[in-house]
Amino acid sequence: MRPYAREVTPERPHRALRVMKFGGSSVTGADRIDAIVKVTTERSRSRRVVLVVSAFADVTATLEGIAIASARDGVVPDDFSRLRAYHRQAVGKMTASGATIRSTVERLLRECEGVLGRVASRRACSPAELDTILSFGERLSSEIIAAGLIQRGVHAVPVDAGALIVTDATHGDARADLDATSERVQAAMPREPAVPVVTGFIGATSTGVRTTLGREGSDYSAAILAVCLEADGVEIWTDVDGVMTADPRVVPEALPLRELSYQELFDLTSWGAKVVHPKTVRPLHEAGIPLEIKNTTSPSDPGTRIHVGATGATGGPLGVTRLDVAALRSPGHGTPSTGEARAQLETLIGEIEATGRDSAIITVVHRRGAVTDRAADTIADSLRQKGIFVAGISEGANHATVSLGVACEHADLAMNAVHRTVFSSRPKASANA
Repeated sequence: MRPYAREVTPERPHRALRVMKFGGSSVTGADRIDAIVKVTTERSRSRRVVLVVSAFADVTATLEGIAIASARDGVVPDDFSRLRAYHRQAVGKMTASGATIRSTVERLLRECEGVLGRVASRRACSPAELDTILSFGERLSSEIIAAGLIQRGVHAVPVDAGALIVTDATHGDARADLDATSERVQAAMPREPAVPVVTGFIGATSTGVRTTLGREGSDYSAAILAVCLEADGVEIWTDVDGVMTADPRVVPEALPLRELSYQELFDLTSWGAKVVHPKTVRPLHEAGIPLEIKNTTSPSDPGTRIHVGATGATGGPLGVTRLDVAALRSPGHGTPSTGEARAQLETLIGEIEATGRDSAIITVVHRRGAVTDRAADTIADSLRQKGIFVAGISEGANHATVSLGVACEHADLAMNAVHRTVFSSRPKASANA
């Protein structure tokens, strides 16, 4: 790690600290940098700020595809040349294209190409090598975003989380050692007035072997740092108006949930809601740190606030989610917390797999204890009326969930039908009513 402490002025008197995470769609493009600068400047007036950033949109998936192709074909595919061009263009669009940032980006690209070359020569990619390859997405974005912030007047410093977040050796889905991480964070995190721009998604074992925290793991990175730094809150900036009652890209009628308890958020994320990574919830809950989900393109929108004292939604249903059965069998790609729900799902998954089709589990998540006796029948009927075959139905023992199996090809239609059924009586402005 660079000797950041020698590059900054002595630390100011202790101030409250806020961790702000920006996802892939929220960091890609010059207009997004402008939005980050505006929010960072505003928050910095009253508190210290630490930024956590994801790779640029679609870069992690692209890197994974390149790694797989390199191992399969014995040669690094042309997709890497396109990835190189993409990041060079990002430097031009998002920064002043100074010699330092251009040199840094080229060095990282050469390093990534070197790892891919070794994978290709052996026609094999180990889990540790894959994590190393995937780490370059965040390492590149952190450097470029920091340079963009500096150009716009923010004293930003890129930070590689591999030097901060200590994890176990579960490649693809690592968990942090909070005690060891706290020691490193306290010793190595840049001090004020620097604004750290920390790589999300990645960490390293105690011996320095790179790991990743699971897909969309930058949320988890933000939670880890917030706990270790005793932050007064975490803000996750994304491209939707907070936690929604369904994925708005699939269900246009989805509504924002303005306030949630941690338990309600955990239930939603456990069953497939994509706004935050499930591993994010528990450390923040245990530390009593509030979480806000905000929209980068609409910063004045209140978003969703999750905190210990939340009373939650006043009605029964909270959201409609989707889990693909195939994803549940793929470590680091499915929902990590579904282990707790496995007993509930075993019979349902068996019924689904008996159909021999690629299937998805559509779940209506309620407040605990709010599922009525007729809920499952009503939800299943809404699908059958659309001609959608229901492979099986399962209700949670805590009276919080109703899950149904459907073919993947019908999953989007099913989500819309179910959402319309369970939220038809809610006001359009918000589901918290």
